[in-house]
Amino acid sequence: MTSKADVLLVTVTKVESRAVMKAFEQATDCKATPQSIDNRVYFNLGTVNGARVFMTQSEMGSGGLGSALVTVSKGIDALSPVAVIMVGIAFGINEEKQAIGDILVTEQLRLYDLQRVGIQNGQLQIILRGDKPHASPWLINLFKSTVLLREEEPKVRFGVVLTGDKLVDNVDFRDQLHCFEPEAIGGEMEGAGLYVACQENRVDWILVKAICDWADGNKAQDKDARQQTAAQNAAKFVLEALQFVRIDWQQKRGGVTQIDRSREVITEPEKQKTPSLSNKNYPNRINSPESVNDQPDITTKSQASGTDYTELRDLLRDKKWREADEKTAELMLEVSKRKKEGWLDVEAIKNFPIEDLQIIDRLWVTYSKNLYGFSVQKQIWNERKDNKDWKIFGYYVGWYKNDRWLDYSDIISQLDKSPLGVLPRGGGVARQGRWLGGVSWECAELFFSHIPSLDRRGDSVIPSSADANAASDRINSPVPVNSQSEFATRSQTSGIDYKELSDLLRDKQWREADQKTAELMLKVAKRENEGWLDAEAIKKFPLEDLLIVDRLWVEYSDGKYGFSVQKKVWEECGSPKDYGREWKEFGDRVGWRRENQWLSYNSLVFHPETNPMTLPARCSGRVICAEGGWFVCVGGSGFCWSLLFSRITP
Repeated sequence: MTSKADVLLVTVTKVESRAVMKAFEQATDCKATPQSIDNRVYFNLGTVNGARVFMTQSEMGSGGLGSALVTVSKGIDALSPVAVIMVGIAFGINEEKQAIGDILVTEQLRLYDLQRVGIQNGQLQIILRGDKPHASPWLINLFKSTVLLREEEPKVRFGVVLTGDKLVDNVDFRDQLHCFEPEAIGGEMEGAGLYVACQENRVDWILVKAICDWADGNKAQDKDARQQTAAQNAAKFVLEALQFVRIDWQQKRGGVTQIDRSREVITEPEKQKTPSLSNKNYPNRINSPESVNDQPDITTKSQASGTDYTELRDLLRDKKWREADEKTAELMLEVSKRKKEGWLDVEAIKNFPIEDLQIIDRLWVTYSKNLYGFSVQKQIWNERKDNKDWKIFGYYVGWYKNDRWLDYSDIISQLDKSPLGVLPRGGGVARQGRWLGGVSWECAELFFSHIPSLDRRGDSVIPSSADANAASDRINSPVPVNSQSEFATRSQTSGIDYKELSDLLRDKQWREADQKTAELMLKVAKRENEGWLDAEAIKKFPLEDLLIVDRLWVEYSDGKYGFSVQKKVWEECGSPKDYGREWKEFGDRVGWRRENQWLSYNSLVFHPETNPMTLPARCSGRVICAEGGWFVCVGGSGFCWSLLFSRITP
């Protein structure tokens, strides 16, 4: 289908739609023109800074007839936009720090409707099961760049936005949602539909809405004026972003990002010019008669290693993707002499022959018609590496979904719905976030520095030695580490092996892991009979053991739990050393107190998303419920924890 729009704006209410049309009419000096396409009405808002902009109005919510999911999906089919931007009004979270009219720009959405509701230890337990997707990075960058040169008011806030089909106007329910997602900056009702429709169609998206109320039961107060202010602010900011920089939308579709700003042209480095990730018409990504899609004759014999990749080529030619992926892993491990280990360490990546990488990548890119290959993954990596979050990369290549790493069989069975770059994955050795080319951010960075990129003709461009050396210099240890790492669990100082604790944490058995932590720390300190650590025991506790315990907690909870995480909160509360207001504040922050009362151990909520920083909790004192605080030991609870934290390095 011929593209009719570069940008599709989606609104919901009349006040939102009118605010958008008014803002763009003033900018283009043209009235919005309604057009009927496939039994839906779209408004042509004209051309802004080279972008053809259309608007359509959705019904409220993400599900149901005429909802955001349906509206955005049909809009993509009808107009083939490069980007979809949802514009409108939202509720705020914090009246003290936010103001009516403040603009909220989504970095991530938090879908809260999908929940697990159950009972644990006699307490109601609710766990969110919905996605937490990231908006398109280049759109986030565009809006953040726009803020740099604008006036102070209204304020623009970037972060997590709650989204669900409920019209929230109850402060208790709002606060409950905020507890589920403490980083949330606001909430609304249509974002889930926007995300799902764009994800399914591989179209870039972002949500920009402004605060019109506080979801506190006072939604009707000054409703019209507040909604009008919020809608106008959001509409004007979207317009401002489109006017801020001239984007070559045709090049964006074709695979080369080229931005024309005033008198200068900023073009991505030649080695990063790979197929666009937003265009769903895969075979047409590289518009050249010399495209790799023509499937040229590729040399399959490596002179560097002597390895013959003919069998891999035949599997790829026959579209046997799983077999080809497993063969890729097998051959790469064979070349690096790491078949026994089953993955590549730093030295293996450093020494892996560039010629072999070129052959493997060229075969994948050629026979998948630019859907798969290390260089395709490298493009995704380059666009998202500033986040330094392995899970974000995993999400965009289809390995991580719904807060978990997908099983290899799940990935392979859903290839027809998977995003670009899902393969090569590393065959059966790639589990729980582990990847053939590295299991840490630094390892992956080194790996991709050795991967050739594709130029517009589909030819490989060998990375410079400077790129590889720069990445190599950032690797301080041959042992790769990430959230599923395999670092040493045995302490050379005490002789204690923390393998069982590691297994419990890996399996997210938080309560059992907390109890095991206490058991092992008491064993190290030889205070099993007492059942708690006094000040002297904490002073003499082996530093190596403390760091092993802390690292295990931090790694497997993705930074939500651990002594070093708690230490940061403790320092923010004034580093209290005795029982008092600051110690109570610390208890509130880490979830040991609620409604001015210290909780019993069985009342704690063991969930890193809704109650981060709570654990470990059972390691330095006796579990009693007294005025003295949660944990009481010689010298007072705050004193003992201050000793513990003073020995922890984040």
